[in-house]
Amino acid sequence: MLVEKRTRALKKSQERLVKSERLAAIGQAATMVGHDLRNPLQAIENATYYLNTELSNLPISQKTTETLQAMHRSIEYADNIVKDLQSFASKREPIFREIDINPLVKETLSQVKTPENVETVIELSELPKIEADKDMIKRIFVNLAINGIQAMKEKRGTLKVSTKKTNGFIEAKFKDTGIGIKKENIQKMFTPFFTTKAQGMGVGLSICKRFTEIHDGIIKVESEEGKGSIFTVKLPIQRNGGVKRD
Repeated sequence: MLVEKRTRALKKSQERLVKSERLAAIGQAATMVGHDLRNPLQAIENATYYLNTELSNLPISQKTTETLQAMHRSIEYADNIVKDLQSFASKREPIFREIDINPLVKETLSQVKTPENVETVIELSELPKIEADKDMIKRIFVNLAINGIQAMKEKRGTLKVSTKKTNGFIEAKFKDTGIGIKKENIQKMFTPFFTTKAQGMGVGLSICKRFTEIHDGIIKVESEEGKGSIFTVKLPIQRNGGVKRD
């Protein structure tokens, strides 16, 4: 029994080591790809801005206007991919400050583009302040909000964001009425580079998981195919780990 116990412990240790090495290799590749994409992307963005400026006072066709708009959307999309890659590969240490989650939720949703077919509902409970890295938490919320909106791309729906205090944690919940997730994919949703979308790198949710765990928190997903998904982030009111302050 002792040999079996030690064998299991050794196997788990080896699995953690392999996972750590794999994530390190992925992070290194993400850093290089993000760096190499940044310069040409900036050049394309500058060129598009120049064309928009030059053509703003000229009579142009509807097709030209639509083409410029499509270029702008594509640049934004590519820029978000680069940001995700850089966030995934980042080794930045969190800086913990006292923050209020509710205003951060409002700030996040005010900056996320919501299409006309999606209604946003916010339900915020009274919460204590917590020590957290504001930029990391905001990135989690942005990714989850965008995820929910994209799940309702083909139909009308509602993104409901709520907060509450529960059992020593602050809980932020993002609930959408989108297409949902297949049962066999639910356990894979936080795996780096796993995605069910036609577009996307599949790192947004893995970033959410890593940033949540840095805060000694928990992130989970519940979903029913065809009915929508609920992503829940739980952050401890009192952290157990060390605190780095600015």
